[in-house]
Amino acid sequence: MKTSKLLNIVGASVIGVASLFPSAYAKSYKSLELEAEFSGVVSPSAKVETVPEYIRDVPVHRNDNWAEENAAPIKDGPLSSSSLHISVKGKYKIGFGNEKSYFEMGPTFGLKIPFISQKKVTERNYMGAVGTDNRGFGTALTFYGLTVNGVGFWKLHCFTPGFFARVSSRGSNNPEEFFIEYSTELNELNLVNGWDRYNRLTRNDIYKVAGLLNHTIKVGIGDGVFRENSFNLFLGLTFPQVIYKTSLYDKTGASLSPTLVLGGSARQDLALKKRKK
Repeated sequence: MKTSKLLNIVGASVIGVASLFPSAYAKSYKSLELEAEFSGVVSPSAKVETVPEYIRDVPVHRNDNWAEENAAPIKDGPLSSSSLHISVKGKYKIGFGNEKSYFEMGPTFGLKIPFISQKKVTERNYMGAVGTDNRGFGTALTFYGLTVNGVGFWKLHCFTPGFFARVSSRGSNNPEEFFIEYSTELNELNLVNGWDRYNRLTRNDIYKVAGLLNHTIKVGIGDGVFRENSFNLFLGLTFPQVIYKTSLYDKTGASLSPTLVLGGSARQDLALKKRKK
């Protein structure tokens, strides 16, 4: 499905849902919301087939300058993006609804940080078992990996401006709500390299491959819009859209695909205009 068709469907759905709330029956509200989310993808959303040598040729760490110099760059090969993320975002919400159903939408801005696992990177040992990819006590390695993270600002690549629209409903005697949410946010596809020392990955440099607009549709369950704080579990589908490419996109044979997302979030509502039960 093309992204333009997806957006048309979402827009039509939003208009259709809004028509379900007669103005005489619904109550409007505005609020600020702080949300912390942890999510993982079932399959990688991005892949590259090859990585240029200047990215794979990582120098030894400055604190290991007594170690042997690298004999060769890290081996080349296909690579997929990291699968776990944690994000914290603020939402300015404009909504309306009643005791059973509500609709809200607004801009978002937050931070998104990928977890880079040793299992998702390509490494080469320069101390302890030089020239291999062996990890163990007293070893140090260089690595490179692929990440989908927030857009760059200064030396950070974690900012995620975006937009969301959400519809929720609950039964008369049921405090839990069921919801469907559409969101979109700016992301980047990046290659990173660095060191694996003391069982921890440390970044050396980051190389931008493409700018992305990630569209996500989520369905889930939470414990209610009428609470100042809540917890949600969700299942979603993300459709990545490339909005610009760098020269690395074609050089690496980069590709993107829709992916299934699983996660949970905790929300704290800072109401500007209180909703009433």
